[in-house]
Amino acid sequence: AGVRARARQSACSHQNGGISLALANAPVLFSPVGNVHVDDPATAFALAALTADQDSLQPGFEAADTSVQVAVPFYGVYDFTDRNGVWPEGTREQFLAPWVMKSDPDEDPAAWAAASPIDQVNADAPPFLVVHGDLDLLAPVEDARMFVERLREVSGQPVHYLELHGAQHAFETFASIRANAVVRAAAHFLGQVHGEYLRGSLTTGPADVDQLLDEEIEPVPGGRATGD
Repeated sequence: AGVRARARQSACSHQNGGISLALANAPVLFSPVGNVHVDDPATAFALAALTADQDSLQPGFEAADTSVQVAVPFYGVYDFTDRNGVWPEGTREQFLAPWVMKSDPDEDPAAWAAASPIDQVNADAPPFLVVHGDLDLLAPVEDARMFVERLREVSGQPVHYLELHGAQHAFETFASIRANAVVRAAAHFLGQVHGEYLRGSLTTGPADVDQLLDEEIEPVPGGRATGD
Protein backbone atom coordinates (compact mmCIF):
# COMPACT_ATOMS: atom_id res chain seq x y z
CA ALA A 1 0.00 0.00 0.00
CA GLY A 2 1.01 3.61 -0.39
CA VAL A 3 2.98 5.05 2.50
CA ARG A 4 3.17 8.68 3.64
CA ALA A 5 6.67 9.87 4.48
CA ARG A 6 6.35 13.29 6.07
CA ALA A 7 9.44 15.38 5.40
CA ARG A 8 9.31 18.92 6.72
CA GLN A 9 12.53 20.25 5.21
CA SER A 10 12.04 22.86 2.49
CA ALA A 11 15.27 22.32 0.51
CA CYS A 12 15.21 19.90 -2.41
CA SER A 13 18.33 18.10 -1.22
CA HIS A 14 16.88 17.60 2.25
CA GLN A 15 13.58 16.45 0.78
CA ASN A 16 15.21 13.90 -1.50
CA GLY A 17 17.46 12.84 1.37
CA GLY A 18 14.42 12.20 3.53
CA ILE A 19 12.94 9.91 0.91
CA SER A 20 16.21 7.99 0.55
CA LEU A 21 16.68 7.71 4.32
CA ALA A 22 13.16 6.45 4.86
CA LEU A 23 13.48 3.78 2.21
CA ALA A 24 16.91 2.66 3.42
CA ASN A 25 16.13 2.50 7.14
CA ALA A 26 12.51 1.44 7.39
CA PRO A 27 12.19 -1.74 5.32
CA VAL A 28 9.33 -3.02 7.45
CA LEU A 29 7.25 0.12 6.95
CA PHE A 30 8.07 0.87 3.34
CA SER A 31 7.28 -1.60 0.58
CA PRO A 32 10.10 -1.74 -2.00
CA VAL A 33 7.53 -1.32 -4.76
CA GLY A 34 5.17 0.96 -2.91
CA ASN A 35 4.57 4.65 -3.30
CA VAL A 36 6.33 7.19 -1.15
CA HIS A 37 3.98 10.11 -0.78
CA VAL A 38 5.66 13.19 0.71
CA ASP A 39 2.93 15.72 1.36
CA ASP A 40 4.19 18.27 3.90
CA PRO A 41 4.92 20.96 3.04
CA ALA A 42 3.32 21.01 -0.40
CA THR A 43 6.03 23.13 -2.02
CA ALA A 44 8.85 20.83 -0.96
CA PHE A 45 6.73 17.86 -2.00
CA ALA A 46 6.21 19.29 -5.49
CA LEU A 47 9.94 19.98 -5.77
CA ALA A 48 10.81 16.46 -4.67
CA ALA A 49 8.42 15.00 -7.24
CA LEU A 50 9.96 17.12 -10.01
CA THR A 51 13.66 16.83 -9.11
CA ALA A 52 14.08 13.16 -8.26
CA ASP A 53 17.45 11.49 -8.81
CA GLN A 54 19.32 14.72 -9.57
CA ASP A 55 22.89 14.27 -8.35
CA SER A 56 23.33 17.95 -7.51
CA LEU A 57 20.38 17.81 -5.11
CA GLN A 58 21.38 14.65 -3.27
CA PRO A 59 25.09 14.93 -2.44
CA GLY A 60 26.42 11.85 -0.72
CA PHE A 61 23.58 9.62 -1.85
CA GLU A 62 23.64 10.15 -5.60
CA ALA A 63 22.86 6.50 -6.33
CA ALA A 64 19.75 6.44 -4.17
CA ASP A 65 16.33 6.25 -5.81
CA THR A 66 14.42 9.35 -4.68
CA SER A 67 11.60 9.10 -7.19
CA VAL A 68 7.99 9.81 -6.26
CA GLN A 69 5.20 7.95 -8.04
CA VAL A 70 2.37 10.42 -7.46
CA ALA A 71 1.99 13.97 -6.16
CA VAL A 72 -1.00 15.62 -4.47
CA PRO A 73 0.12 19.05 -3.23
CA PHE A 74 -2.45 21.10 -1.31
CA TYR A 75 -2.12 24.91 -1.65
CA GLY A 76 1.57 24.89 -2.57
CA VAL A 77 3.83 27.84 -3.38
CA TYR A 78 4.89 27.27 -6.97
CA ASP A 79 6.78 30.46 -7.80
CA PHE A 80 9.15 32.29 -5.46
CA THR A 81 10.12 34.80 -8.15
CA ASP A 82 6.63 36.39 -8.33
CA ARG A 83 6.65 36.53 -12.12
CA ASN A 84 2.88 37.07 -12.03
CA GLY A 85 3.16 40.02 -9.66
CA VAL A 86 0.50 38.62 -7.33
CA TRP A 87 2.36 38.47 -4.01
CA PRO A 88 1.50 41.16 -1.43
CA GLU A 89 3.91 44.07 -1.48
CA GLY A 90 7.05 43.38 0.52
CA THR A 91 6.60 39.59 0.72
CA ARG A 92 9.86 38.77 -1.03
CA GLU A 93 11.95 41.47 0.62
CA GLN A 94 10.58 41.21 4.17
CA PHE A 95 9.81 37.50 4.43
CA LEU A 96 11.08 35.24 1.66
CA ALA A 97 14.54 36.79 1.30
CA PRO A 98 15.59 36.95 4.98
CA TRP A 99 13.71 33.94 6.36
CA VAL A 100 13.23 31.41 3.55
CA MET A 101 15.78 31.91 0.78
CA LYS A 102 18.50 33.69 2.80
CA SER A 103 19.48 35.61 -0.33
CA ASP A 104 18.47 38.55 -2.48
CA PRO A 105 16.35 37.62 -5.52
CA ASP A 106 18.15 40.17 -7.70
CA GLU A 107 21.61 38.97 -6.66
CA ASP A 108 20.91 35.24 -6.85
CA PRO A 109 18.04 34.69 -9.32
CA ALA A 110 19.17 31.15 -10.11
CA ALA A 111 18.60 30.03 -6.53
CA TRP A 112 15.11 31.53 -6.47
CA ALA A 113 14.24 29.82 -9.74
CA ALA A 114 15.62 26.52 -8.45
CA ALA A 115 13.30 26.76 -5.44
CA SER A 116 10.25 27.36 -7.63
CA PRO A 117 8.41 24.20 -8.73
CA ILE A 118 7.17 26.03 -11.82
CA ASP A 119 10.77 26.18 -13.07
CA GLN A 120 11.32 22.46 -12.49
CA VAL A 121 8.47 21.03 -14.60
CA ASN A 122 9.63 18.28 -16.92
CA ALA A 123 8.36 15.40 -19.04
CA ASP A 124 9.26 12.82 -16.39
CA ALA A 125 6.97 14.29 -13.72
CA PRO A 126 4.69 11.78 -11.97
CA PRO A 127 0.89 12.09 -12.03
CA PHE A 128 -0.24 15.25 -10.22
CA LEU A 129 -3.44 16.30 -8.51
CA VAL A 130 -3.05 19.97 -7.55
CA VAL A 131 -5.53 21.33 -4.98
CA HIS A 132 -5.88 25.06 -4.35
CA GLY A 133 -8.37 27.58 -3.02
CA ASP A 134 -9.17 30.62 -5.14
CA LEU A 135 -9.05 32.93 -2.08
CA ASP A 136 -5.66 31.74 -0.81
CA LEU A 137 -3.83 34.80 0.57
CA LEU A 138 -0.58 32.99 1.41
CA ALA A 139 -0.07 31.09 -1.85
CA PRO A 140 -1.70 32.99 -4.73
CA VAL A 141 -3.98 30.87 -6.88
CA GLU A 142 -2.62 32.49 -10.07
CA ASP A 143 0.69 30.70 -9.50
CA ALA A 144 -1.07 27.35 -9.05
CA ARG A 145 -2.95 27.84 -12.30
CA MET A 146 0.26 28.68 -14.18
CA PHE A 147 2.07 25.72 -12.61
CA VAL A 148 -0.65 23.34 -13.79
CA GLU A 149 -0.66 24.89 -17.26
CA ARG A 150 3.12 24.56 -17.61
CA LEU A 151 3.13 21.01 -16.27
CA ARG A 152 0.38 19.93 -18.65
CA GLU A 153 2.42 21.23 -21.57
CA VAL A 154 5.35 18.87 -20.93
CA SER A 155 4.34 16.03 -18.62
CA GLY A 156 3.76 12.58 -19.98
CA GLN A 157 1.43 11.76 -17.07
CA PRO A 158 -2.04 13.03 -16.09
CA VAL A 159 -2.16 16.47 -14.46
CA HIS A 160 -5.38 17.27 -12.61
CA TYR A 161 -6.37 20.51 -10.96
CA LEU A 162 -8.99 21.02 -8.27
CA GLU A 163 -9.73 24.68 -7.51
CA LEU A 164 -12.08 25.38 -4.62
CA HIS A 165 -14.26 28.47 -4.80
CA GLY A 166 -14.04 30.57 -1.65
CA ALA A 167 -11.37 28.39 -0.02
CA GLN A 168 -8.46 29.92 1.90
CA HIS A 169 -5.01 28.54 2.67
CA ALA A 170 -5.10 25.48 4.93
CA PHE A 171 -8.83 25.12 4.24
CA GLU A 172 -8.84 21.52 5.49
CA THR A 173 -7.21 22.24 8.87
CA PHE A 174 -10.63 21.98 10.47
CA ALA A 175 -13.07 19.31 9.39
CA SER A 176 -15.92 20.41 7.14
CA ILE A 177 -18.15 18.85 4.52
CA ARG A 178 -15.99 20.21 1.72
CA ALA A 179 -12.64 19.51 3.39
CA ASN A 180 -13.62 15.92 4.09
CA ALA A 181 -14.80 15.47 0.50
CA VAL A 182 -11.52 16.80 -0.89
CA VAL A 183 -9.47 14.51 1.35
CA ARG A 184 -11.56 11.51 0.29
CA ALA A 185 -11.14 12.44 -3.37
CA ALA A 186 -7.37 12.75 -2.94
CA ALA A 187 -7.26 9.36 -1.20
CA HIS A 188 -9.25 7.78 -4.04
CA PHE A 189 -6.89 9.33 -6.58
CA LEU A 190 -3.82 8.01 -4.74
CA GLY A 191 -5.36 4.58 -4.45
CA GLN A 192 -6.20 4.49 -8.14
CA VAL A 193 -2.71 5.51 -9.20
CA HIS A 194 -1.13 3.08 -6.78
CA GLY A 195 -3.26 0.23 -8.09
CA GLU A 196 -2.27 1.01 -11.65
CA TYR A 197 1.36 1.24 -10.55
CA LEU A 198 1.21 -2.28 -9.09
CA ARG A 199 -0.31 -3.56 -12.33
CA GLY A 200 2.61 -2.13 -14.25
CA SER A 201 1.00 0.71 -16.19
CA LEU A 202 -0.97 3.89 -15.65
CA THR A 203 -4.12 3.72 -17.74
CA THR A 204 -6.36 6.06 -15.77
CA GLY A 205 -7.45 8.88 -18.05
CA PRO A 206 -8.50 12.43 -17.16
CA ALA A 207 -12.18 11.59 -17.50
CA ASP A 208 -11.82 8.73 -15.01
CA VAL A 209 -10.22 10.92 -12.38
CA ASP A 210 -12.57 13.83 -13.04
CA GLN A 211 -15.55 11.52 -12.54
CA LEU A 212 -14.04 10.26 -9.30
CA LEU A 213 -13.48 13.80 -8.04
CA ASP A 214 -16.91 14.96 -9.13
CA GLU A 215 -18.52 12.16 -7.13
CA GLU A 216 -16.93 13.64 -4.01
CA ILE A 217 -17.01 17.36 -4.81
CA GLU A 218 -20.16 17.90 -6.88
CA PRO A 219 -22.60 17.86 -3.93
CA VAL A 220 -20.46 20.47 -2.15
CA PRO A 221 -20.88 24.14 -3.19
CA GLY A 222 -17.69 25.64 -4.54
CA GLY A 223 -15.93 22.53 -5.83
CA ARG A 224 -14.52 22.41 -9.35
CA ALA A 225 -12.14 19.87 -10.87
CA THR A 226 -10.36 20.00 -14.19
CA GLY A 227 -8.28 17.28 -15.82
CA ASP A 228 -6.07 17.03 -18.82
